[in-house]
Amino acid sequence: MSFEDTSFGSVVFDGKKYGYDILVLPNGRVEERRKTLSKSIFGTSHKLVPEELEFLEEAEIIVIGTGQSGLLKLTKEAEDWVKNRGIRVIPAPTPEAIREYNKLEGKKAALIHVTC
Repeated sequence: MSFEDTSFGSVVFDGKKYGYDILVLPNGRVEERRKTLSKSIFGTSHKLVPEELEFLEEAEIIVIGTGQSGLLKLTKEAEDWVKNRGIRVIPAPTPEAIREYNKLEGKKAALIHVTC
């Protein structure tokens, strides 16, 4: 299972095109990102809170696609959350993030922001 393409507003994973932000769980299952968790706190989905990452807790590495322009940022609390669990995080603009995810081996997960 791998990413195949991304453009503003979409990403293709394992042959399926998604028109919304996604989570790729360590088992390869894809779910829609629960960005209302961030929106309810900050009024924007461009800040990533620990509650969104809890769905990826079993991963050793989490790739964060920060959007086509890289606007999605981890909050300090999210950074502390992954650090306290010993999870490696790779934040990068979404086109770069999907390439990085495809190169990785092991227990990996991804959170992919498809717009800005």
